[in-house]
Amino acid sequence: MDTKMETARKALKHWIHAIKTGDWEGYMELLTEDYTFWLPKGGFTYKTSDLVSSKEQLVDSDLNVNRLRAYSNEPSRVSRGENTVVFEFIYDADDSNSYFQNCMALSFDVEGEMIKACREYHCVLMKF
Repeated sequence: MDTKMETARKALKHWIHAIKTGDWEGYMELLTEDYTFWLPKGGFTYKTSDLVSSKEQLVDSDLNVNRLRAYSNEPSRVSRGENTVVFEFIYDADDSNSYFQNCMALSFDVEGEMIKACREYHCVLMKF
């Protein structure tokens, strides 16, 4: 496995641990000084380069219930570009509704052995 993929997988492991426990320290240690985080929130995209704000936004996010559902699964797909690694997760949107699934994706921009940016995406998929 190459360094970029190893770094992204390490970031994913720390990310999932943080979502489950609220302990973001391992993830925060992987971030560059000019790290940028993007998160859809309330119909808008939240973007910050402030690491303290990023941590507060992540810990306080109301998306954690869906995150826990998504990230309890193995990634359904892993894609990579020159400096980006994307992990996609598919999970049931609602236990009472078998017609829809959600998809969550995490995209990490990797610089050396550090994470320069993270984008989290959420969407709904129809089952056929």
